[in-house]
Amino acid sequence: MIATEASQILRFRDAVPPLKEISPDHARIAGDGNWRSFFLVGYGFEVPENCARAPVTAALVKKIPDLNSAFFSILDPGAVIPRHRGVTRGLVTCHLGLSIPHPPEKCTMQVEDMDLHWNEGKWLVFDDSYFHQVHNDTDQRRIILLIQVKRPMRLLGRLVNDFALWNIRRSPFVQDARQNLGQWEEAFQNAERNEAA
Repeated sequence: MIATEASQILRFRDAVPPLKEISPDHARIAGDGNWRSFFLVGYGFEVPENCARAPVTAALVKKIPDLNSAFFSILDPGAVIPRHRGVTRGLVTCHLGLSIPHPPEKCTMQVEDMDLHWNEGKWLVFDDSYFHQVHNDTDQRRIILLIQVKRPMRLLGRLVNDFALWNIRRSPFVQDARQNLGQWEEAFQNAERNEAA
């Protein structure tokens, strides 16, 4: 059901914003528009219009304890995401394979010195504070549901992590992205109207 909702979203692929258009902080790694992100939740902020477009997925991710972010991550054929790290060790990143190119070995995420491959219907869980990079050396799109949750910690660690995430949520890194997502909503509505016409 999640994969079906993702494929329905992909009908409007050009109205799904490239990550670099949402988050200028990701411009270095987001390539030339070949990595697109359809956000349901970003750093705790829900995107109601997108949740309405993928209601089953949205309902499921909202049940996840300590959810930070949830979005469909769409990587075009030939795309490369260069070596980078996440912004904090306070999160764990989880990828659910929805539409994975064949052969899977040609679509790879390298975390430090380990090559990882996605499989449809399976989770890949990792710490994105380690250096990682992605190569889609196929002629097919890779689509995953990307989830970030707070790292499990003891009380003091949780308090420090909550404070750090609170600051990140209020920083330009997140607030600029929220504003940019709002601007892309009109593009998505136009695409939906054009299909209905």
